Amino acid sequence: MRERKRAHKRLYDEVVRILYRHDPIGIGVTMDGPSDEYGPEAGTILPRLSGIGTSQELAVILQQEFVRWFDEKLAGPVEEYLPIAAEILVAARGNPEAGTVSREDRG
Repeated sequence: MRERKRAHKRLYDEVVRILYRHDPIGIGVTMDGPSDEYGPEAGTILPRLSGIGTSQELAVILQQEFVRWFDEKLAGPVEEYLPIAAEILVAARGNPEAGTVSREDRG
């Protein structure tokens, strides 16, 4: 159980870093915001990773979460989330102990 919590924390930290680096809303690296600026969003994205098979599916979820946290105009179109989704999927697939294994990885 402890290993799963540590794996989940590592994945959470990685998702926060990915979001900060891409800065989809312009409140992180763009404005020199704190490195954990996207922590709350990462916290609502992680539970939704389970069962994700493609970057497109995850991009839709990311955009939905940013619309929920901000608004549709700030969130922008789904297509802007594709590179972010691809990076998050790589991180999640490399961290199956976190409980976010995609359908493809269950094989």
